[in-house]
Amino acid sequence: MADAGEILIGEIVGVHGIRGNLKVRSYAESDALFAPNLTLAVKPVRGAKTVCRVKSVQPHGQGLLMALEGVDSRGQAEALRGAALYIQRCLLAEPQDGAFFWYELIGLRVLTEKDQYVGKVAAVFQTGSNDVYVVHNPEGERTEILLPAIASVIREIDLDTGVMRVRLLEGL
Repeated sequence: MADAGEILIGEIVGVHGIRGNLKVRSYAESDALFAPNLTLAVKPVRGAKTVCRVKSVQPHGQGLLMALEGVDSRGQAEALRGAALYIQRCLLAEPQDGAFFWYELIGLRVLTEKDQYVGKVAAVFQTGSNDVYVVHNPEGERTEILLPAIASVIREIDLDTGVMRVRLLEGL
C-alpha cells in the first residue's frame, strides 16, 4: 500500500540477464518519467518497502528495462518480481485545467446524465488519439464498457464527489 503522497507508477514484471536488470510495466502516461537518478519507493509482494534510485532505463518490448542502485544480481532482481513502484506526488507537474492524473480517475462512479449507474472506472489506457476509460460493473448487463475520453462522451468529472458523468453513444 502506498503512503500518502505516493503514486503507483509501475510494476516489476520480470528480470533480464544476470546483473540485476528489471523488466518494468509502466503505468505512467509517459515512459520519460522513468529517468536516471529518479528516486522510487519499491514495495515487494513480501517484505518492507525500500527507496531506490534509478541507474539506467531503456525501452524494452512493451515495457522498460531498468537498473536500480543496490540491485546488482539476478537473485536480488528476482526477489523484486511483482513489486510495485511508487513516486512522490510532489515530483509530478500539476495537470492542465480539465486534465486529470489517471490514478485520480480509478474508482470514480460512472453515471449517465440521467443518473443511471454504469459502473466504476477500473483502468485507463492510451490510444493514438485519446485515452480510454475501462468501466466495470459486475452486476450490470455488460460487465465492461470502454469509454473514449472525448467531450461528447465524458460530460463531467467531479473528483470531490467521486463521480464521472457520461453520455453513452449508440453502441457503447
